[in-house]
Amino acid sequence: MGDIVAEPLRAALERIAWYHGRKIDVSARLDGLTLGGQYNLENYEALLEGIERVLPVSVLRSADGNARAVPR
Repeated sequence: MGDIVAEPLRAALERIAWYHGRKIDVSARLDGLTLGGQYNLENYEALLEGIERVLPVSVLRSADGNARAVPR
């Protein structure tokens, strides 16, 4: 488990992407959102799905495992 202490969504997603050796682009329109809490960092897909459940965000996945977070 990893704690994410209320930080800008962009920073949290950059850290998650780094942890998994991937890239997550974040729309500038999401710059006002923050993410905090405790998340299982081991399961990349479940983590992205959880973020989509708690924030007004869609995470578009590409075949190479990278993603783009956009407003829902």
